[in-house]
Amino acid sequence: MFMIANIRCAVTGKGETDGRRDPTNSRMAVSGTARVVVLLVYSLHNAWNCWVFLNFANYAPVERLLRVGEPEVGFINTAGFLGILITLPLVTICRRRRLLLFLAGLLNTAAAVIRYFAAVQGNYLVVVASNLFSGAAFGVLGAWPPLLAAAWPVKRRTVVTAVASLSNYVGGAVGGFCIPLVAADSAALLRLLWWQVWAATVLTALMVSWLWIPPTHPQLQASPPSITLQLLELPPQSGQLALWEELKLCASQRSIMIFGLLVGLSVQMQGCANLILGGVGFSPLAAGVGNSVYQLSAALVGMVVASQVQQAQQLQDTLLWLHRGILLSSTLFVTMCFLVKQYGTFYGSLPLMLATMAAMGSTLMGALPFCLEKVVAEVAPASDNVASGLLYTVAMLITSGLTQASACVSAPVAVILFYAGVLSELALFNISTRTADRALMKLPDEHLLHAGLLEPEDAAPLQGVLK
Repeated sequence: MFMIANIRCAVTGKGETDGRRDPTNSRMAVSGTARVVVLLVYSLHNAWNCWVFLNFANYAPVERLLRVGEPEVGFINTAGFLGILITLPLVTICRRRRLLLFLAGLLNTAAAVIRYFAAVQGNYLVVVASNLFSGAAFGVLGAWPPLLAAAWPVKRRTVVTAVASLSNYVGGAVGGFCIPLVAADSAALLRLLWWQVWAATVLTALMVSWLWIPPTHPQLQASPPSITLQLLELPPQSGQLALWEELKLCASQRSIMIFGLLVGLSVQMQGCANLILGGVGFSPLAAGVGNSVYQLSAALVGMVVASQVQQAQQLQDTLLWLHRGILLSSTLFVTMCFLVKQYGTFYGSLPLMLATMAAMGSTLMGALPFCLEKVVAEVAPASDNVASGLLYTVAMLITSGLTQASACVSAPVAVILFYAGVLSELALFNISTRTADRALMKLPDEHLLHAGLLEPEDAAPLQGVLK
């Protein structure tokens, strides 16, 4: 999920550690093969995490296997999001990041083993704990793509960050499609959990490659200047504030809450798409395919559009267009759900659903990296890891609440809750944008020129001064 470096490298033409001595780069540069292996193993773990996380996206087999109802199955998924909240503070303050990565990898694989034996015994509470462990593992894994990219040559870092980040979406897409197909009943689900135990064993063994990752030096924890600071040519101050000062600064920014709501809604749809689509009348397989399309389209758009963002104004314009797309696609989603619920599946309903999920994934979930970078820019000089950690804390709180609520109500009510959240975020974003536009009018023209927010011909009297 963390794709901040994707946009930053594209905008500045610089990597995460330009201008500084990078021991990560110097240690891992001796072997290009080592870097590739580390990236591959990490990507497998990241994809695996989302796949295992969505084991219970298809509710019916889980209800029969554990003899529970929809609210209880919903809480299994909610526990995963709560697990992310547990480790997000550790990512923010921990200096021994390689050690933390190893612990996250062990949690990532141990969850599958614990889950299988708990499912065999029909122990619901231990199954809940296994998903809590999966979420806790992602709380750490999700922060690593920019750190992995820092070990690569500058020109490769955007691609590395994209591969590492988007592997999570790919794993979720594979899981969303395969689980309804290969685990249609409780016995098939139990067989799938057994095969996941063997796969977890292999992934655990592959973690030995992470020994090639050198411990992150504490002095490198401070993040580089954000896009806004670099384009406005303001002095970077990131990392100079105490942690409590950074938290206080971030808490004062409305963007944390606004984009946290957006990210929370996008992740909630990732976990509840099967439940909602199945509840309005689509088959479990069709619902799984729809969820896969939702995540794959987000991965594609996130990578393609991010590579085109070259200036701060382009970042703002991208967010504006994405919000317009979110309004249109979510409205189409609500309309489609109520049509199918009222009249049943009809000729063309499946292509319509897939197109709707693709549009919503491209805009709603595809907005993730741009929300992250916008927040990082607005809370400067607070460091990136603190800003993104707080953003995801807000997002996971919202996701947890909406996921549990969706499991306790009918599918149409869940759709209304989701749409109400989307409209609330759009209203808050619109208010925030208008306030920011008024503030920009007070900035000196030379700052606006550097940021790409003002055309040269509109500031002709300043050209001689700027030259």
